[in-house]
Amino acid sequence: MPENNEIVRKRLESLIFAGQHFTKVSLQRERYLATTKWFDYRFISPWEATRLFAEKYREAFRYHFRANVDIEGADVVRGLALGRLMTDSRERTQAWEARQRADETGMRYEDYINASFNFALRRQRRCFPRPNQLHHSNCPTLWRDFRHPLWQEHLTEGLVQVCHVAYSIKTYRGLAAQDDYRRFILDQADSGKRSWRSSMQRYALRYRQLPVELFATRMPPEVYEKELAILESDERAFRTEPEPMPVVTPVDLWPSCFGVPHAPDAASKECATCEMSAQCQRLGEVVLGKLKAATSSLTPFDDRKRRLDRERQRCCRARKKLRQLASLDDRA
Repeated sequence: MPENNEIVRKRLESLIFAGQHFTKVSLQRERYLATTKWFDYRFISPWEATRLFAEKYREAFRYHFRANVDIEGADVVRGLALGRLMTDSRERTQAWEARQRADETGMRYEDYINASFNFALRRQRRCFPRPNQLHHSNCPTLWRDFRHPLWQEHLTEGLVQVCHVAYSIKTYRGLAAQDDYRRFILDQADSGKRSWRSSMQRYALRYRQLPVELFATRMPPEVYEKELAILESDERAFRTEPEPMPVVTPVDLWPSCFGVPHAPDAASKECATCEMSAQCQRLGEVVLGKLKAATSSLTPFDDRKRRLDRERQRCCRARKKLRQLASLDDRA
């Protein structure tokens, strides 16, 4: 279908863009981050996730500016200009690295960013944190102890919902992220943070994300049969309308690290257990080929950085030599 071809083309462009503008090491990190980031981000490309992170940062900046500085000026300030991500290497790198830091925590971007702003305000910082300051590297333990309870509270109260189509029962393919999400929901119910019946009603009937029989693997048989009987009775009396199923494309089931240049590694734990490892490897080779054709390099960002470093060193040596010659002239 033409629509699918367009979606694939955009994903490829996203992968090539990332290969052109970020370091090989940071691209390789995406393989690990695909296992830690919040579930809704595990099937979108890293560059798409970075743009989403930037949007959430701008929203948070305006919200906190309105609440703490000036109501009228909030519509004017930007915090981060999304257009500059395409043209400003520094802004782009800061947003990319900040997004990776957020992915390490497993939090939703808006929750991570708002927690960081609130943490900065409590510490009476004069300015709101820039993207590269959101992780508070000068007090990492305090920052972790501040954000973690807030995030756990959001999860416990059911304030966070995973909406990506890849987690639907109909799209289940046994992918690592899909299995992780199912374990996450069962763990939440098993911990007593949410009742079994509530979890079964919500995730099996309303969202159609887990087969109801999967809950039997965590419950005593008699408890499961009792909860299921009550649930079926409630359904007959008050039918739960399932969420509408969006259109699914093959790209919707590509993990976030799928085809990312330099990320595939057959020897790694992540790739060794991934159902799509072979396909990912092939796509990664295609992306590297296009990257090589466009830039004459497989690591254009790293090569450019090394070239600029050499140029700076050359200029530094030239200035040092000029100073030495000037000193000799002064003595003469």
